[in-house]
Amino acid sequence: MGRDGVGCGNIFELTPRADGSWIETVLYTFQGGSHGAFPTGGLVLDPDGNLFGTTNEVSPSGCATVFKISGTVLTTLHNFNCSSDGSGPYTGVVRDHAGNLFGTTYAGGVSNKSLG
Repeated sequence: MGRDGVGCGNIFELTPRADGSWIETVLYTFQGGSHGAFPTGGLVLDPDGNLFGTTNEVSPSGCATVFKISGTVLTTLHNFNCSSDGSGPYTGVVRDHAGNLFGTTYAGGVSNKSLG
């Protein structure tokens, strides 16, 4: 359970039906821990159908994550350390043609000065 008794967020897929309604499928439910909690921003899709995104919190060993989801399997690509490499990405990532991911964090960095 996340803060204030709410869940930690989901990744979902909406598939259209012929009648115009939609079917929701939950691909992944965040539980906190090393895979993160409270996903932020959007998702980016690669040519192989993998999705990439960010979470805003991790416990107990970091401040946020960048993740990849393939089908229903989530892989944590990076755990931010709340210090020199940043914390709190409030947006997703973008991907270039070579497959590199780029993003921003709200706090941390070389001077490690938090705004909040």
